[in-house]
Amino acid sequence: MPTLLRYDVAIAGGAIMGSAVACFLKQLAPACTVAVVEPDDTYEFASTVRASGGARRLFSCPENIEMSNFSITYIGALPDA
Repeated sequence: MPTLLRYDVAIAGGAIMGSAVACFLKQLAPACTVAVVEPDDTYEFASTVRASGGARRLFSCPENIEMSNFSITYIGALPDA
């Protein structure tokens, strides 16, 4: 019988959103165990790199504008792989 792995949190999808959630969750709760489930271990076909959209600031709600501004700055500060 296979050994069951147990995690506090499982994240479905490891593209930019899933990876960011895992990163921020570990920063907020370092003892929390997190599993990111991404079927493509190369991330070549993950949704972020396949999307034709981009980061944008086309929102009228102040909360959405703030989230967009944060994400654009955060993504821009990531090192090139």
